[in-house]
Amino acid sequence: MQTQKVTTDIRSPFRFHTAWSKVKIRGRSEHWMSFEDSINLRMFLMTDFNEAKSWSGLIERLTEKGFQLAFQGDRLTLFDRHTGIALCTCRFLGFSFRELFRSFGKPTVIAGSCRLVPEA
Repeated sequence: MQTQKVTTDIRSPFRFHTAWSKVKIRGRSEHWMSFEDSINLRMFLMTDFNEAKSWSGLIERLTEKGFQLAFQGDRLTLFDRHTGIALCTCRFLGFSFRELFRSFGKPTVIAGSCRLVPEA
């Protein structure tokens, strides 16, 4: 299985335009999105977070919609898979890592990339 490193460099030559590409950079690793965009994103992903039965299930659902999860420091962050842009934390969406850990247990993380992957 080939792994892809998560990047937050939006100047990448491989940048694609997605509905979530318009978030504005706040700092080196944080981005700002409008209130409307944040509500839309939460509504778009709420069913996936609520209905997933495992980390693998959640990761597969998010991948199908063009997202991936990775840690930035100690924060579980949602990334746009096509642009590598860090959109927000899962807690911002209403799903803290603590709650997800309680539901799914310990996630599988690729060393060096901090990206979550489905269990083997």
